[in-house]
Amino acid sequence: MNKTLLIISLIIFPTLSVAQTSWSTNYINVCYWDANQEKWTDCSSKNEYNSLFIVNKDETMITHTISELKSAYYVKSSEYSEEDADNGLFSYSVTSDVGNDYLINFLIKFN
Repeated sequence: MNKTLLIISLIIFPTLSVAQTSWSTNYINVCYWDANQEKWTDCSSKNEYNSLFIVNKDETMITHTISELKSAYYVKSSEYSEEDADNGLFSYSVTSDVGNDYLINFLIKFN
């Protein structure tokens, strides 16, 4: 089975709480993985992309909400070093509620 991976890089504004982490966004960059060339291709960005991501406390599920839709992503693994976290980069390998595999990168830009 051929799997297509999607990378989402976001400039986000964090709101932290005890039970979960919530991030609102206003920008998204989407790229598709080309298995033949072994690189990310067909990148596009949207400067007006308002949405909300909620990562549960145990980092096992991410909920993504936009005005038209709410989606759930089940975390298979997370990858970030202390240095990555200090630089605002958090990566998650996830499976969506409809079975698609994605790589989600959150890039936090503090104001």
